[in-house]
Amino acid sequence: MLAKQKADEEKKQQELLAKQKADEEKKQQELLAKQKADEEKKQQELLAKQKEAEEKFKEKQKDQNIDDKAPEILIAEKITTNSQVYTLKGTVKDQSEFILEIDGQPLELDEKGNFVFEGFVIDEDEGEELSLVAVDRWNNISEKTVKINVEIKKTKVAKSYEKLMPNKIKVKKNENRIALVIGIEKYENLTNLDAVYANRDAKAFRAYANRALGIPMENIKLLVDQEASRSDTLKALKLWLPQQTKGSKKDIFIFFAGHGLASDDGEDLYVLPQDGDSILLKDTAISRAEIFEQIQKLNPNSVTMFFDTCYSGQTRKEETLIAGLRPIRIVAEEGKTPSNFTIFSASNLTQTSGSIDEAKHGIFSYYLMKGLEGKADLDQNKKITNGELIAYLKENVSAEAFAKNRQQEPTLNGDPNRVILSY
Repeated sequence: MLAKQKADEEKKQQELLAKQKADEEKKQQELLAKQKADEEKKQQELLAKQKEAEEKFKEKQKDQNIDDKAPEILIAEKITTNSQVYTLKGTVKDQSEFILEIDGQPLELDEKGNFVFEGFVIDEDEGEELSLVAVDRWNNISEKTVKINVEIKKTKVAKSYEKLMPNKIKVKKNENRIALVIGIEKYENLTNLDAVYANRDAKAFRAYANRALGIPMENIKLLVDQEASRSDTLKALKLWLPQQTKGSKKDIFIFFAGHGLASDDGEDLYVLPQDGDSILLKDTAISRAEIFEQIQKLNPNSVTMFFDTCYSGQTRKEETLIAGLRPIRIVAEEGKTPSNFTIFSASNLTQTSGSIDEAKHGIFSYYLMKGLEGKADLDQNKKITNGELIAYLKENVSAEAFAKNRQQEPTLNGDPNRVILSY
């Protein structure tokens, strides 16, 4: 019995010691866990303080590196546009953040500092000035003024001209009609002083002489450029024409497109052959009086002459034929011509005779030939009189010249009632 009690007491004692030992170990583990948690918390707090200190250091370092340079505005100071509506493009560069204003209006920029501004110039003559201001976070300011100029290219609407169409008209052939047609564009002794399109005028008139005036092709002599020298022209007047006019009285037509000049005293008018010299006018040119006299010798039935030239000493482009030429006072009169002569002149004696670049013809020649197509038949009776033709020429040639800022009024010397063609 005593032995059993003693064994139970020992067992209880051992259990008590075991429990005490377990409690102590548990407390020891809890203490270690708490110490570890405290250490980790202190470590985190320390890291947080270090990070905060680093941020403060960086901020302090940033404050020490203050940007003292103004933003750079990259854009042209003068811009020319062809419209009142314009688009302005540019770039702003800076080390720090900035804002940009144009005439006080904030402008958005992309991440690279590029900007686009659209505007409108109210007064295209004055243009517009824009004030660009860029300010960074350190209050550094950069300013630039941009001048917008407007140059609106005015598109000139080219006037259209009908092509010459001699095939529009056809009259009966008349064996008693003869034509001498002369056109001189390039002159041997006049460098860069061409009578532009004069050769084209002559070649075109030959077709009209045949179809509108009824002159057989074998009765037409054409002299163009080098073929229209002084000797060749005189041969045509003094040899060819007399041969063609044998027999019954003939109707003679003369067409001349090229340069003309008046004598120094203004009393004589000359046409300039291809090898003529404006300095030696009387020696190298042919006077109109000489032409009239030679043709009169042939005792013609009628003579009709078309002169697409002028006598003011200027070309179709209003260039001076003679260097230092002073204005010529022309006193010669168209009235000093035989009664059976009809003379159509491209302009009055003191004006210049121009050309039409778009049509590639002289103004007078172009409208002369359009008139012969039937456009000059004002009363639509299938007949064109001298009066109808000169009326058509005066209206159209004068208007064309006026549009080109010049004066040119064709003249007629002869019977206005005489019928030049019937079709």
